[in-house]
Amino acid sequence: MQDDPPERLKKLSVPPAYDSAKGWQHTFKSLPENPSSIPATVGVKSKSLAYLLTGPTGHVIQSRALGSGRLRWSSKAWNPPVPVEEAAEEDSDSGQNTPHLVVAAQGGREYVVAWGHGMEGKDELHNGREIVKLSIFRSNASGYGVTPERTVNLPFEVGRTQSPQVPTQPQ
Repeated sequence: MQDDPPERLKKLSVPPAYDSAKGWQHTFKSLPENPSSIPATVGVKSKSLAYLLTGPTGHVIQSRALGSGRLRWSSKAWNPPVPVEEAAEEDSDSGQNTPHLVVAAQGGREYVVAWGHGMEGKDELHNGREIVKLSIFRSNASGYGVTPERTVNLPFEVGRTQSPQVPTQPQ
């Protein structure tokens, strides 16, 4: 009986700023057991890694230099919308309501966008509305207590799509 060959290590594609001789690591201490995605993103232009930390008052976004691991900035506590009822009834470790991070570029600038899906304005007297909340931070920010440059709440309805209307040409 022949032993299985050892599993090959995966080769990672890392940004050029990463120096394996000086490498650094970060441990995510507060991820759900089965997250749908890891709340981290890389800024190519800013040569940074942005990620979410979860604490008692909400989430904090931190950004570190890719080459050295030095902390560049840390946000004020950020909270996504309250989960919709269906998601709230599911197992809290399912990863369904994990906030997300993405890097976006516009006008030559790079931004870290934190986003989450849930309910806004729901209480005993109001139905509230389902939204996607986006909080937009400059990737080249610095310091502690950084606030978003802009926050946008987009209405969201499951199953409702609206196709663009294409004008018909008379023949």
